[in-house]
Amino acid sequence: MQYNNCNRNASTAMEPGSASTIMAYAGICSPDVQTNSDPYFHAKSLQEIKTFLTGSGNGCAQIVGTFANNAPNVTAQPNYTIPKSTPFVLTLNASDPDGNPISYDWDQMNSYVSPAQTMPPVSTNTTGPMFRSIFATTSPSRYFPPLANILNNTTNTWQVLPSVSRTMNFRGVARDFTGVAGCNSEINRTVTTVECCRPICNNISKLCNHLAGRRN
Repeated sequence: MQYNNCNRNASTAMEPGSASTIMAYAGICSPDVQTNSDPYFHAKSLQEIKTFLTGSGNGCAQIVGTFANNAPNVTAQPNYTIPKSTPFVLTLNASDPDGNPISYDWDQMNSYVSPAQTMPPVSTNTTGPMFRSIFATTSPSRYFPPLANILNNTTNTWQVLPSVSRTMNFRGVARDFTGVAGCNSEINRTVTTVECCRPICNNISKLCNHLAGRRN
């Protein structure tokens, strides 16, 4: 998952720097996002697991006949275009047919494309990941960058808004949990930044106070 050139696999290099999920090289592939990997899978890893289980990996599967669970239902959403350097929010709209609790996360899905981009990411990167993966939460929304950075007009080393025109692909994952196991469903969204105009609000604190009010 790591974008850094430490046994990098270009097609799955979707996390900035050393990466931070369970398949990452966190702490051993400078520049490091953090010192150790977090115990969960990135959306791309989940995709690879599903592909294996429904393909050649299904030949050795041990079916647990007493377990029944339906994956969450996720509503498709449109892609959108925003001015460069503008904070944004992605929100999953999901429900669980079995009434199980759901956790949510959004992962960026832009992989390595030559030439290599600067890490930690800088606003002028035109390819590759700009936003690190974070733990799933009970909130269906994720702010890019985090709301605290927007409100305080501070920077985040591993979550950077583009200041150039580019395309960013994201995958929203809704996971349910029965108390024993769970299922997940996903949607893909594309956010395109353009140089047509200034950011939505020059006074970033006003923008974020508006976003915070909507969140509450």
